[in-house]
Amino acid sequence: MRYWLICSLLTAVLATNAVAEDSPPREPEARKTWVAERREEALKRREEFLKLPVAEQEAIRAERHAKRDKRRGERGDKESRVRTVDVRTLPSTALSSGAPAGESCSTGKSCTLRLQPPAGQVVVVTAVWSATRVECDGVRSATPPNGAPIAPGWRCARELVVEGPGAGYVGFLAGP
Repeated sequence: MRYWLICSLLTAVLATNAVAEDSPPREPEARKTWVAERREEALKRREEFLKLPVAEQEAIRAERHAKRDKRRGERGDKESRVRTVDVRTLPSTALSSGAPAGESCSTGKSCTLRLQPPAGQVVVVTAVWSATRVECDGVRSATPPNGAPIAPGWRCARELVVEGPGAGYVGFLAGP
């Protein structure tokens, strides 16, 4: 029992030290030194790698690519990781207040989504994604080129237009 306890404590201490040594220090000067040391180590490893025969370099690269492909295969492709959410089924508390509103184009297909809120209400946009053009009551914008969602929090009283391949938006209808 004592042997197991000593081994587990020793393992925990070694793991803590390894994590502490691997993370950069907080002080700016110490961080610069730490980064410079890691850069030098990487350059030395690269030089040693380039000294190897070409066949051995290719074998190492093939092994790394195989590991990477296996890791990516375990995660699944991007389409299988993306979850589709129907905003009409979300409780209104998930979207602050009011009736949920949202649409999206099918993946890869370009389309234009338009929403004109009912009289006496505005649409509050909480997220827009993959849009090449976003227009809210005449104000224009776009989402980043990588398709990452943005959450502008816009209040559109007259019209919301979202356009682009795979574009979409989510929000809720609220009183003025």
